[in-house]
Amino acid sequence: MYRIIIVDDHEVFRLGLQAVIKRNSDFTIVGEAENGDALFRLLKTITCDLILLDLSMPEKNGFVVLETINKQLPSLKCLILSMHTDANTIKKALSYDIAGYLHKEDIASNILTAISEIQNGKKYFSSIIQNYILGNYHSLSESATIRKRLTKRENEIAELVVAGLINQEIAAKLHISIHTVQFHRSNILKKLNLKNTVDLVKLMIEGPF
Repeated sequence: MYRIIIVDDHEVFRLGLQAVIKRNSDFTIVGEAENGDALFRLLKTITCDLILLDLSMPEKNGFVVLETINKQLPSLKCLILSMHTDANTIKKALSYDIAGYLHKEDIASNILTAISEIQNGKKYFSSIIQNYILGNYHSLSESATIRKRLTKRENEIAELVVAGLINQEIAAKLHISIHTVQFHRSNILKKLNLKNTVDLVKLMIEGPF
């Protein structure tokens, strides 16, 4: 069973989300919390695989939760569920190693898919978040001359990596082998002096270090 905790300050929302998630028998809700303080008390007694996290909460909000989890529980995955789609909020959320960002209007139709993708090692972003990521990739790349440091193929792959696609999906989309994707990803990190994919996403969203 894939163990999930819901963190949101609205009880009605949590109950509705539970009802949707229970449609998939592979997922189980092991706990819920109304804010960050309640979540960390809960994590002292239970373990989970994924946290469904609202950003706007009293007490410890979603960003405080992300910062603490990234530092203390880096293997624990977080899927952001939020109504906020402004550039500042998205940019700040993407500065953490999140598993995805789902706009609350997309939850009813996409939450089960999002959880399944994350369970399988992928990331999941609502289309509006993907558009922001790719839009910032283009603008920042042009102004910071990032694109000029990469080949045409490397730029294509970098865009897809930042958008959350895994190697198999990139290979299928570009009609190349997974080995070729891995080779180009390695070159991208070397050319941009980055350690991993998280650093690549941060670079494309925030600009050069």
